[in-house]
Formats: sequence, structure tokens, C-alpha cells
Amino acid sequence: MQFELVDVGERASWGARPPRRPWRPFSKPPRLVVFHHTVSGIGRVLGPEEEAFLQREMQRHHMNLGWGDIGQHFTVFKSGRILEGRPLGAVGVHAAGANSYTIGIEHQGNFEVEEPTEAQLEASARLIASLYRHFSWPDDGGERLRPHREFSRTACPGRYGMVSLDHVRSIVSRLVSVSGGTDKSMRYPFQLEKNGAWRGHVFVGDGRSIWLHLYTLDRPGRVHLALYRWGTKPFEPANAAWRSWLDVSWGLSVEVSRLVPRGEYLMDVFAPQESATIYGDVEEIVR
Repeated sequence: MQFELVDVGERASWGARPPRRPWRPFSKPPRLVVFHHTVSGIGRVLGPEEEAFLQREMQRHHMNLGWGDIGQHFTVFKSGRILEGRPLGAVGVHAAGANSYTIGIEHQGNFEVEEPTEAQLEASARLIASLYRHFSWPDDGGERLRPHREFSRTACPGRYGMVSLDHVRSIVSRLVSVSGGTDKSMRYPFQLEKNGAWRGHVFVGDGRSIWLHLYTLDRPGRVHLALYRWGTKPFEPANAAWRSWLDVSWGLSVEVSRLVPRGEYLMDVFAPQESATIYGDVEEIVR
């Protein structure tokens, strides 16, 4: 996942397990961002492999709690690197009573006893500014950024996290006011059982990129991807602008918009009877 202001490592980059149940999409666009700290974890700058391991451990812990997947949408590490958690279009589990209208951002560290790194705060601000552009939030001085403790009886994000909020807000406001806008990315999650299919209307062109992200849980799977020209009779080979079988072992991402010329298409993703359950989402990026 890429924004104009920051890069975010996708789920496949850290070895995410597929969710135990389908993600629940937001019924309305979220309107606030919740700032968290991990509390536990290693209190030093980590390398990319260590960060991926920590992200997997958080997912494992959250799934053991019965949450179905990692709870937050993003994790910002002390290095300034960011990893995707839940897809941006899916409701998270991070702030009881407020999950349906908030985006959750975890930050590596215990901010009750240590300060966030400057690289971490800068990366967090760039991510939040990207969310402002993505959801077309007006510049309000970064006031959409709220601490976890505002929604729950918790000390999160710790005293040093609380002290850092105004600094992050000021960077967000500066970036939102001077940036020309970020890529807008929306993801539509799905789960395919045997003989299951996802179908949707997609448009390629005018700065739009369409990605298909697929995952399996316990064994390899297979899907058939086809793009039919919009307005023609679907599921007939002669009307397919592109079609092929795709093998899915753990994680697979395909930039669909590079497979076909500019135009409107019916996109069909089909999992045959012999396939493992396929988890995934269709991502639309508008530049």
C-alpha cells in the first residue's frame, strides 16, 4: 500500500495469516484516528525482520483473544517503518465502542516509560495526513487524532504518548495544508469458499490502479481471474479481455490494471471446488 506521503508494508510483507472470519466493512467512512502504544514488546529500534515477527506476534495474540485478526489498521515502529494491519476498509478491534468509526494506529513501545522516536512520530504524522487526504477530511489542525484513553478506561498511549500528540497534530496540519493530495486507496475484502466467486465493476484508467490481493491459510489454493468488457455478455471467453488461473500458496498480489487497457470491466474471481478457502480483497487506488 502506497500513499504519496508514506509507504506502508502490506500484509503479505510480514507474513500475515488470513483472518479467521471475513472482515466487516465500514458502513460509513471513518472519521477519527486513534493513537495507541503496544506497551509490551522490544523497546529499541528493530530491523525489518524483527518488526515483521513482532507484527505476527500481535496478530497471533489478537486472534487468540477471539478477535479474528490483528486489531489495528497500522503499526508504526521506532524505525519509522509502517506495516498494514487490517485493510483500511475493514472495521478494526482497538477502541471499544468506537471501532465502527475510527482507524487504529499502534506504535511500538511503552510510552509510559519511554518517548517515541522522532522517526516514529514523523512517520505517524505522514500516515495520518495521508488518511486526511484519503477520506477528504478538511484541515482541522490534526484534531481527528485522538488518544485511546478518550474511548476506554486505559492509560494508553502512556504519558509520553499524550505529550507527543500535539506535536504529531502540528505535523499533520502542515502536511495536509501544503500537500497536493495523496493516493486514495479503498479495499473491498472477501472470502471465497469452494465454488465461491467475487464479482464487481471496476474501471481502469484516469490514474486508477486495481490490485487483487489473495491469501490462503493452511494449504495452497487456486482461483480463476477474468475481466469481461463492461456491457458485453459475461462468462463467455470471447468477451474476456483477460483470463487466467492463479496459484495462491500464501500470499499473492496482482496489479489487475496492468493486464487490460483503459475501460470498464466486470471482474470475476472464482475459487473451484478443489481449492482451499481463499481470503483476499480488491484494492482501488486513485492517484
